[in-house]
Amino acid sequence: MRHTLLLPLCLALAACASPPPEATASPPGGAAAGEPVSAQTLAAHGWRLVEASDASGKRIDALFPKSDAALRFEFADGRLAVGGGCNRMSAAYTFDRGRLSVGPVAQTKMFCGGGALMAADEAIAARLSGPLTVSAQGDAVVLATADGDRLVLHGEARAQP
Repeated sequence: MRHTLLLPLCLALAACASPPPEATASPPGGAAAGEPVSAQTLAAHGWRLVEASDASGKRIDALFPKSDAALRFEFADGRLAVGGGCNRMSAAYTFDRGRLSVGPVAQTKMFCGGGALMAADEAIAARLSGPLTVSAQGDAVVLATADGDRLVLHGEARAQP
């Protein structure tokens, strides 16, 4: 008799228990401005640049070399990959308590005739060279440089293996 009462009691308690903290970290989507972003959220999404502005609020045109394609960011296994400019870029990164630090950026050595695509490579590499703060803004994340530049990335969930 005692065992038959314990099972329903255990199930009821388990249903009422709060999920572990990591399970509560949800992907951006209706998040309050400035809400922390987890490393798991960064890795679970493919990101595309949708907005970029300098400290005065002026659009950073160099980061939008093509009107039909945005720069893309992938965070996986401690590596950041950036594509959409002329060259594919990759760097090691660390992420701790909302601070993103990107190591030296390696990139392919394609020549795209100079111009906008190569300027985008230079502009994004420069912004990744210093520490960045990462925060949620609605269904996006914001990477902010120490100089006040803001890169707004929209995430799209990746299929899990």
